[in-house]
Amino acid sequence: MEKKNSPTREAREDGTATKELLIETAGRLIARQGYDKTTSKQICETVKANVAAINYHFGGREGLYLAVLRRVHQYLLNAEELDVLAGTERSAKEKIHLFLDILTKMVQDEENWAIRVWVREIVSPSPLAKQIVSESAAPKLKLIMDILSAYTGFPFDSPELHSALTCVVAPFLWLLLIGRSEVQEIREIVPIRYDDKSLPEECKLFVLAGLEAIREKQE
Repeated sequence: MEKKNSPTREAREDGTATKELLIETAGRLIARQGYDKTTSKQICETVKANVAAINYHFGGREGLYLAVLRRVHQYLLNAEELDVLAGTERSAKEKIHLFLDILTKMVQDEENWAIRVWVREIVSPSPLAKQIVSESAAPKLKLIMDILSAYTGFPFDSPELHSALTCVVAPFLWLLLIGRSEVQEIREIVPIRYDDKSLPEECKLFVLAGLEAIREKQE
């Protein structure tokens, strides 16, 4: 039996801590300056780890970024939120409200690096985007589509349902893309009240009104 404070156990725990620190540090740096400008050397210097640590834990810089993107998607819809949305005891309307609350909270969370990394991936997808979409995003998207289908009455494979999804997500994506843009000229062209905390809530009301109009049209 392995002793609680044995060298093997301590080394394993220290290795896990280093791995987590590398993901967190890489995420913050990539959120601020982008993947292309974030080097393995910079990440390891920030963590105070040997450059070989990235190869050891992730097989290289690309493997580390894949771990960062997986962490991003864990944040965007975590296991607890997915369980709540998938719960059969809630109505489709309740689930729509919960999903919009998640989007609203996401837009308001200015400190989370995962959001900024995600925005960068939307604007300029990396070669790893396809793998992450297939692995992490697709199952979540299916759940959201199921909820929208139940709420609007549109069949799952209908063009109308895809249009409804676009209308639901678009206002929040707009806030994320423009509100977090580092290009000052964009902010000047689109004078949104970026510092207004009520704006995401207004987007939620706008989306709900649109969905109600779609439902009435169906009836």
